[in-house]
This record gives sequence, C-alpha cells and structure tokens, in this order.
Amino acid sequence: MIEVDLHEIGARIRDVRGNLTQAAFAQKLGIERKTVGRYESGDRAPDAVALLRLMAEFGADPAWVLTGRGAGLELSDDERELLSLYRSAPLAGKMAAVGALKGAASSQEGVTISGNHARVAGRDYFEGNKKK
Repeated sequence: MIEVDLHEIGARIRDVRGNLTQAAFAQKLGIERKTVGRYESGDRAPDAVALLRLMAEFGADPAWVLTGRGAGLELSDDERELLSLYRSAPLAGKMAAVGALKGAASSQEGVTISGNHARVAGRDYFEGNKKK
C-alpha cells in the first residue's frame, strides 16, 4: 500500500510552483492563494480538479505529485539540456548560471533573439548580425 505524506505532496507542489508567487500560481490553477498555502504546508491534499490543472498548466504527473513516483515534471528539450549542463558544471559555474538566470528573470526589459539559426541552452545564437 502506498502511504500518502501530505508534507511531501506540499514539497512537490512547491517544486511545481517554482518562482511563481502563491497568488500567481493559484490564479493559474483557478483556486484561492490560501489553498496553495494549505497544500504546501501539508494541511491538505489537492483534489482531482487541482491535480488535473497541475498537469494541464505545468506538466506535473498527478501520480508524481501524490506519491513521488512516476514521470515528475515534464521538461522541454531546452530544460533537459540546461539541467544536464548544470549538473555537470563545477560549483562556480552553477553559481554563475543561477545568478545569470535570476538577473534575466527579474529584468524588466526583454531580450529579442532573431535570425535563422537562433538557439539557446549552450548553443550558438545570432542577435541581429552578430554571433554570440
């Protein structure tokens, strides 16, 4: 029999939420912010509707959310590559990558990358006519 640990479910929901605020995350799921807080604190388990919305909005396998078993979070090819590069980098590289991503995520200005061969996640890309 599989045991349900509400605190572990809450930790997995926090993982799914990532850097979103509880309010923004709740809005995407169509639930109240305090409900997200109850999930994350281990006071309550998500219902079937919330699990389906977690799957639809964030690619979170309901079985993984509830048990920790299964597919986990669905990652794009770029996300898998970034994770692989991060895991193989030395500590200084990991710290630099996290710092760069935090800076980019908090920036108010967007970056536009254009050209025929624009790629990311450790690959060459072209911004305007200059190779980066």
